[in-house]
Amino acid sequence: MVGVASYLLVEDYVRDHDLVGLACGGIAIAVIIALRGVWVDKAAMTIDGEGLWFADWKLPLVPWHHVAEVYTTGIRLRPLLRIDLVNSDGFFKSLDADSRKRIRGNHLVKEDHLLIPNGALDMSIKDIMLNINAVPSRTRG
Repeated sequence: MVGVASYLLVEDYVRDHDLVGLACGGIAIAVIIALRGVWVDKAAMTIDGEGLWFADWKLPLVPWHHVAEVYTTGIRLRPLLRIDLVNSDGFFKSLDADSRKRIRGNHLVKEDHLLIPNGALDMSIKDIMLNINAVPSRTRG
């Protein structure tokens, strides 16, 4: 609003009203672009009869037959939910090239396990662990 008002109304009072208007408009556009994902209501995690999916892993759904144990780990200041994988080599080899490229350098995807940081979802990691362990069709590795 300041930028629009400066650009349109205060031509006589502000010497560089064009510059102020453009700067404010540019900042507003940058903020909108930076925050555009915040307003989108997308699922961050899916737990269903087929498997487990977490958006920050940048992986497709992890089928239950690849999930071994689910437990909390980490330190008191940074608790994590750890999901140990069964036949992790087979799972990662089954991914397409794009998926393999997306997970390079992802600190939540390890060779033999996946991690979910506390605070990444609206639920605590303990509640997430209980929900995962409560899936009736889940088969243990």
